[in-house]
Amino acid sequence: MTRTRHVVRDAAQVRSRIGLAGQQAAVDELLTGRQNREMVGRLYHLPGRAARRRAGELLERFALTPAADRIAKTYSGGMCRRLDLAASLVATPPVLFLDEPTTGLDPASRSQMWEAAVMSVRIALLGSGFVATFYMQGLRDVPGQKVIVNYSRTADRAEAFARRWGIPHWTTDMEEEAAARPDVDLVLIALPNDQHLEATRMAIRSGKHVVCTKPLGRSGAEAAEMLALVERVGVLHGYAETGVFSPAVVRVRELIEAGGIGRICTMRAREAHSGPHAPHFWDPAQSGGGALMDMGCHTFETFRYFLGKEDRPVECLAWGDLLVRRDRTPAEDNAVAMVRFASGALGVADVSWTALGGLDLRNEVYGDRGAAFTDVTHGTPVRAFTRSGGGYLIEKADAESGWVFPVPDEARVYGSQSEMRHFVECVAAGRSPRETYTDGLVINRIMDACYRSMTSKRWEPLEDTP
Repeated sequence: MTRTRHVVRDAAQVRSRIGLAGQQAAVDELLTGRQNREMVGRLYHLPGRAARRRAGELLERFALTPAADRIAKTYSGGMCRRLDLAASLVATPPVLFLDEPTTGLDPASRSQMWEAAVMSVRIALLGSGFVATFYMQGLRDVPGQKVIVNYSRTADRAEAFARRWGIPHWTTDMEEEAAARPDVDLVLIALPNDQHLEATRMAIRSGKHVVCTKPLGRSGAEAAEMLALVERVGVLHGYAETGVFSPAVVRVRELIEAGGIGRICTMRAREAHSGPHAPHFWDPAQSGGGALMDMGCHTFETFRYFLGKEDRPVECLAWGDLLVRRDRTPAEDNAVAMVRFASGALGVADVSWTALGGLDLRNEVYGDRGAAFTDVTHGTPVRAFTRSGGGYLIEKADAESGWVFPVPDEARVYGSQSEMRHFVECVAAGRSPRETYTDGLVINRIMDACYRSMTSKRWEPLEDTP
């Protein structure tokens, strides 16, 4: 078995997860270095543009760019070894077999070879707050990547964040010293909502791949502009919706795909806590809305993930009101929204910034042949009683004593680790992620309709969605 693949029954899938570097066996001496690597990309069925981009990335990674357009016959032995090793990494295999790849190389060249083989995606992380911390926790165990620079608006925060996570560079210049750095492959946006559009502009001006936290924009119009930008330039783009990478949610999707739930009729999602951690969340001018904007994006994309994205959302009915936190925000601190899909399925989202007792994350799916439920915060396998407190317990915890229910590994339970691994692997392999700016636009369109419905008190149709 390789992960969940059977080596006989799923032989093709197993082979696709294994790379082999066999002492220059993948080097055609009559082709240039660039042509060699583009040819391997096409053999892996990468589109022409993706094959060329991946070839360029690997040639740069193995310090072969100056010789990229020379025929391989003129390469030294060490250069041919690097070119051969680059071929084994075109598809970013989780398993790599190397046949004496550094034989005959001096110690410095060996070190450079191993570093190039292990580290493939270099990341500029924009932001140093709560979301950025979760992303670093998610990246901690992801191979083949390195965050090489952190941006924050203040030098103190940028330096402190870089020191905490071992990031070699930090800056307060978002574009020139972060997004536009020539050694950056991926720009990871973990900034307040009002900065997502400009950060995307900076990334695509330098032709960088980009992943943006949720929500994509503060409105459908803003999200549509962001999608148009990345599509025009042709970079890879990812929408970091952690909820659909949560192992519990992924497992429910597997049950649905296996027919265990049948035709989905209704879905419910609850996300609630006692309020955001940072001031910008409370300001609708910066965030685009209140509790629904903050957490509804999670629930809506989970509905789409359960149903399958071919089942388009068509209309919404929503209520939202400011019930408690008048001291913090003019936006809604509680909301309930219903989304009807083309299949007739209905999703009901319940979100709150006034719920005490810690973060509440739950999903329910009801079909004509079964039902499924997830609860990753109240259903934790750890329960403890303490009089003096036990340190950090869980996101948005409201108490540190008495009976407490700490989550063992929030980055994995919430989906941050799987999400970051997926985006890194996609950038390394030159393939589009399963969550993109297109999905972010759909979610913003849903939220636009919900906010219209809060005012009109009736079902509101969605504007055109991709």
